Amino acid sequence: YPEFVAEIAQKCKSEGIHTAVESAFHVPWQSVEKVLPFIDLFFADFKIPDSEKHKEFTGQGNSLILENIRKISVVHNNIILRIPVIPGVNDSQDDIDLFAETIKTFSGGVKEIELLKYNNLAKSKYDIVGKEYTCFADTPQTDERMQELCSLLAEKSGKSCYFV
Repeated sequence: YPEFVAEIAQKCKSEGIHTAVESAFHVPWQSVEKVLPFIDLFFADFKIPDSEKHKEFTGQGNSLILENIRKISVVHNNIILRIPVIPGVNDSQDDIDLFAETIKTFSGGVKEIELLKYNNLAKSKYDIVGKEYTCFADTPQTDERMQELCSLLAEKSGKSCYFV
């Protein structure tokens, strides 16, 4: 609902309220353009760097997402990339290398990378709606593993990285 988000964000900005949007950016560029002037911070979800693998796990390729992040990063200077780290899906050395290569194609607007530890919190929601939940691991990654991934990604991408 870009019109609604733009209207609310514009009102917040006029009152001096900091604005932020989190999105996967799998939307038409025109939707992003509507909110762009009124947003102080973008959280951009970046799940899987390989488009075919992204389609396998999410049902959609990622070319539109990456194109939108590239466009935003040219005109906006406060973007945090959020990467949910899924065991066996996007946490291999090859995945980290491809994340870094892709991140390097974004302009200077990307300030940080935030890695999100895996969790099973969505399982109960799937149960409620009667859908099958795919469990990739029984427990989240250790802090040591997350720090290792952050260090590798920061080194290879040139961007600050932390995990939560």
